[in-house]
Amino acid sequence: MKEIITLTMLCLLTLQVSAQKTYEVKKSTGTLAITNLKALQIEGYDGKTVLITVNGDENKKEDERAKGLRPFGSEGFDNTGLGLIVTEKGEQVHLMQVDASTILDVKIKVPQGMKVSVANQSNYYASGSKNIGIFLKNLNSEVTISSQDEHIKLDNITGPLSVTSFFGNVEASINQAIKGPFSIVSFHGFIDLALPSNLKANLDIQTLYDSLLASDELNIKLFPSMEEPKEPETELAVGVKAIIAGLKVRTQHAKIGKSIIGTINGGGEKIQLKTHYGKIYLRKK
Repeated sequence: MKEIITLTMLCLLTLQVSAQKTYEVKKSTGTLAITNLKALQIEGYDGKTVLITVNGDENKKEDERAKGLRPFGSEGFDNTGLGLIVTEKGEQVHLMQVDASTILDVKIKVPQGMKVSVANQSNYYASGSKNIGIFLKNLNSEVTISSQDEHIKLDNITGPLSVTSFFGNVEASINQAIKGPFSIVSFHGFIDLALPSNLKANLDIQTLYDSLLASDELNIKLFPSMEEPKEPETELAVGVKAIIAGLKVRTQHAKIGKSIIGTINGGGEKIQLKTHYGKIYLRKK
């Protein structure tokens, strides 16, 4: 019985390895710029080359009509054998998917010190991977992310960091001192940031239409607000303005969020967090 189980596990491992394909870019400096990859994992390592791995789909049916042909997209032919196009121009390595009708599981190992830029400009819904999202870890260089609907997870990113997400949540965990600025903005998702208790940072946090929750274990000191409170308008004043405007009244959501400026442990690099319609969670790691 044990021999059967062992043989089965070996067969599964063999299938997994055979389904993975790897492409190597001999580059350890400059910027890795990635466009429209919706299932993406990036990890920093002490190497000299960029290693790109794509998990294949063993259930994908072969297209008999496609024999002798290669995927072709707006930037040209697949030149990696992974369904991706890699181009190099100066200090930048650009990576994008050829066929947007499917989603590839892409894992990348990036040499420490190389900048990373991720820009997902489209919100298409394609078939393929179940691992939708952007996950980055162990990077000690500049990171820039702009995405539409993917959730983003960051672990041990020292920065500088700039993240903008429109419909996705952003979860981040800081393990050590950061290099600012360190900015995370989400319009329709939440932000969850975990900090070590000894981190020194300046805080600039704003939620427009939701709430802020923070751990009392963090040594946060708030600065007084720089804005003078405004007196609420009376119903009569509002009515007069409406008449003057030709009885055209523009309705807006009531702002119920929070805006704070402060420091942690006396201050340090700047951490900026901002949401429009999502909560902000600030917790001790």
